[in-house]
Amino acid sequence: LYYFNLKPILASREIIQGLSRVNLRILPEVQKHFEKALSYGTFGSGEAREQLASLSRTFVARPPQTSAEDYGRYIEFTVREVEKSAAQPAVDAKYLLFLGSIYNNYLGLNGDYARRAVDTLEFGIKLSPNKQQLYFELASVYLSVGQPVRALELMQKAAELDPTFHGAQLNLAITAIVAKNKDVADKALAEYRRLIPAVDLASIQRLIQAYSSITAVASIKPLVEEALKLEPRNGALYGQYAAIL
Repeated sequence: LYYFNLKPILASREIIQGLSRVNLRILPEVQKHFEKALSYGTFGSGEAREQLASLSRTFVARPPQTSAEDYGRYIEFTVREVEKSAAQPAVDAKYLLFLGSIYNNYLGLNGDYARRAVDTLEFGIKLSPNKQQLYFELASVYLSVGQPVRALELMQKAAELDPTFHGAQLNLAITAIVAKNKDVADKALAEYRRLIPAVDLASIQRLIQAYSSITAVASIKPLVEEALKLEPRNGALYGQYAAIL
């Protein structure tokens, strides 16, 4: 009776308290509350691990203001916990995606994370061969480890699964640019522009970054001009791309 009535409530309270510490960027406190929530061993443990995976993705865009040691310990704790969900006998492919994404986002923390990411995401694809996001993530891993040709193969497969998804065409174009496959890049970029009413600044900057990685200056300048037309009063943009103009 205690397990079914009180423990889930206590676990949920710990998750809420842990999340409330996120905005304060106190990672040891966040970790402490999640450890407590997981210690109850209720059906809420799955939710706690999903929240941990989600937070790890949030921290990629907005790193917490904490010591490198606390950050590393928190990510390692998250990895251990999400690995438990991914190790379930009848695992849902979403947990493999969560885990592969964490490995990919934190390759620098552990030299073995690249191998683990590939193994995890490839297993996910075997379980769910039509889950587009698995291909996106695995392609991203291969880009990170300097294998753009393999990444391009995966992005092409992802785009084939849903060619009408503009994000897939953008990802394909960017990967093809890095892989120096101009034909595929031009075709995917044309399809992306056809599918989307107006290209946003973030997407233009992703394309600029891709072309910059292969020093394709002639392709960068029109994109910079397009970005400045979108935000003509953005002084930071002018400063960022002054050398190109």
